[in-house]
Amino acid sequence: MTMTHEQRRNRRKQIAEYARTHTDAVTARRFGVTATTARQSRRENGVVKAHGVPTSTYRIIAALIRSEKQADIARRECCSRQFVNQVKAKMEKNGIFEAVLRFSAKDLDAYLADREMEQ
Repeated sequence: MTMTHEQRRNRRKQIAEYARTHTDAVTARRFGVTATTARQSRRENGVVKAHGVPTSTYRIIAALIRSEKQADIARRECCSRQFVNQVKAKMEKNGIFEAVLRFSAKDLDAYLADREMEQ
């Protein structure tokens, strides 16, 4: 079955949403994909699980902006230090650190909380 880019994006969103509450293996069987595809779908959509606990990329971003140590963030969010480092690298690449200087810490926390509620 050939999918358009939009159909593929929507399918991966469905996979990521299902994976919030299920393991990669169960998600893969449900959707007929590999466990790697299920894991990548979660990461593309900001749903990262470690030990069954969903991790919010927005919380990681907020912690990085507050200059918390990556190891502390990883421990608290139940994810790897490498993942926190990947998030930081993407932030630097996309200029998020520079853009954040316009926000106060209070405004930033409120903004990120609103974004998290939208998901």
